[in-house]
Amino acid sequence: MRSAGLALLGALALASGCGIVPDPAAPGPSSPSAAEAVPAPPGPDFVWVPGHWTWHQGVQAWVPGAWLLPPRPGYGWQPGHWMAHGTEQIWLDGYWSLR
Repeated sequence: MRSAGLALLGALALASGCGIVPDPAAPGPSSPSAAEAVPAPPGPDFVWVPGHWTWHQGVQAWVPGAWLLPPRPGYGWQPGHWMAHGTEQIWLDGYWSLR
């Protein structure tokens, strides 16, 4: 039943454009963010998307930050975060939203 609930939650998230990564081996929030040197932006319209820790097949890995172009003018980056789902923690990917 639990896996069916997570599958439904994942399908709803994908349909809404929100990424949820339910990794059964992920114990929840990872280590504190790594110190990351932010290089100069490649252009005036780029937005810094900070790096974050992720879990993949039970292994913690750092996803480095990057300069990205918003999909449209006026959009800002909403960083990913961990969210409680019952007794588990799930990762919600970051996304672009109108500021």
